[in-house]
Amino acid sequence: TEECNWDGGDCIPEGYPDCNVPYPENINDGICSDWSPYDTQECAFDGGDCPIPQEVEGLPGCVVS
Repeated sequence: TEECNWDGGDCIPEGYPDCNVPYPENINDGICSDWSPYDTQECAFDGGDCPIPQEVEGLPGCVVS
């Protein structure tokens, strides 16, 4: 938790300072962890393992990945 400084920094993957996850080794491991907090902008969509969501042309607010 934030109150515990994210386990002394152990929960923050290197290179992703705003990404706080229980298993940092899952970031950029070649497998898309398509759930929060991994598949988020802060975690660079699982370190690039998951597709970046794109807005559907002609449908404002409709985002798919």
